[in-house]
Amino acid sequence: MGVGLPKEKNMKKVIIGVIAVVIIGGALYYLRDMIPVASPSSVANVSSGATKESIAEISSYSYTENYNNPTYNFSFKHPKDFSVSSVSSGDGGDAILVQNLAKNIGVQILVTPFDGGDVDITAEVIQGDIPDMKILDPQEVLVGNNRKGLAFMSDNEAFGGKSREVWFVYGGYLYQISTYADFDEFLKGLFSTWEFTK
Repeated sequence: MGVGLPKEKNMKKVIIGVIAVVIIGGALYYLRDMIPVASPSSVANVSSGATKESIAEISSYSYTENYNNPTYNFSFKHPKDFSVSSVSSGDGGDAILVQNLAKNIGVQILVTPFDGGDVDITAEVIQGDIPDMKILDPQEVLVGNNRKGLAFMSDNEAFGGKSREVWFVYGGYLYQISTYADFDEFLKGLFSTWEFTK
């Protein structure tokens, strides 16, 4: 029996539409138009566009700039030359974009209301609700004082065939953090500074 995760088609539609626009450098007003209508087939051939040099730089990034989200009561740090923006995802939640457009590096944080209680997200939970989703190299992550989430690779064609995902539930919201597999180190650096403020 599932816990009510978003169905794969609708969830991927939002995730793929947002991250594709982020990585190819779309403006915020364009992003608003893309979220409800983007489909996997329309962005399946989008690549990260990041150069080998910019990917290699990730390990030397300093996470010095604070981002605080008063709506969902969390904070994290990001490198100085990255920006953070937020747009409604159209389902009562928000898509938060952490990006450096010059280097074509970005991470999307999709936050959606979750009425399944404070559950620990595991591979079994995800596959119970989204059986077709590929979960590769799953690793448990700790969130806050007592929540557990899941970090994993997926074979999403919209991310060049491989994406890095971190999913967890906290305070009545489902968090789906997604990026290209090439940006795994950037996501790890950002997530290592994540804190809930309440």
